[in-house]
Amino acid sequence: MYKNIKITLAFTMCLLVNPLYANKVTLGVFPYFNASYIATLHKPLKDYLANSTDTTIRLVSASDFKTFKERTSKARYDILITAPHLGRIAQKTADYEWLGFTGNISYAVFVSHIDNNINSIQDLKDKTIALPPKRAIIHYLALETLSKNNIDPTNDVKISLSKSHNNAMHSAILKNTDAAAFGAPTWNKYNLADKSKLKVLGKSESIPGFAIMVHSKTSEKLKKNLKEALFLFSKTKEGKIYFDKTGLKDVREVTQLDMELIDKYLKLMKNGNTNKSKNK
Repeated sequence: MYKNIKITLAFTMCLLVNPLYANKVTLGVFPYFNASYIATLHKPLKDYLANSTDTTIRLVSASDFKTFKERTSKARYDILITAPHLGRIAQKTADYEWLGFTGNISYAVFVSHIDNNINSIQDLKDKTIALPPKRAIIHYLALETLSKNNIDPTNDVKISLSKSHNNAMHSAILKNTDAAAFGAPTWNKYNLADKSKLKVLGKSESIPGFAIMVHSKTSEKLKKNLKEALFLFSKTKEGKIYFDKTGLKDVREVTQLDMELIDKYLKLMKNGNTNKSKNK
């Protein structure tokens, strides 16, 4: 029995010190689609980073926004691709560092079923609108856009909370709600069945694309190699295909203006809102 314990301990120590096991990191991707679709979309990036940095990388996501945010707060992901506001929170509270932003912009896309007599955002007064969860920055972009169109989000519309961006879109397709608003990547790249039954009513202000981050515990050498690889990826054949398929465009540096815009919406999210809503 003791001999077996010693063998087990020896094997465990081997795993801890063997470079083949020590150089593994986790790439966590924000669950803006379902897990299987995210795995398909982002596998080329994972493979490229792994090969470029000679690192074993595991690609993971989460079942919902809340779980992903909780895992991020516990530094469960070494590399992070997440919504811009969650990246800012991760920087402030979980010791993540910026590698860059994807070069695309995002915004809330407002849609309604083609059969509805709704043709603009102004027509949404007294209607029911499906939105992503309150943890999603797109939720607040949509609310601000309603306000700019003289619609009080608290009193003039009914907000129906969906579990995800694509669920919000599906709600409008099925006519479970009069309209929906969700992130641009969902509209541009997610080919949900019967998407052609929707018409675009308008969009919100733009925000930066996805935050790409690395945890501070990561070695300085790997941080440097990851950033260099990221900024070269769009110049490769595989990178061009990846950025076209995902709609993320390329990778760019983070600016102070990015931080100021994100902080504006984080303040709105911190203050919360009193909109009437129902969970779906």
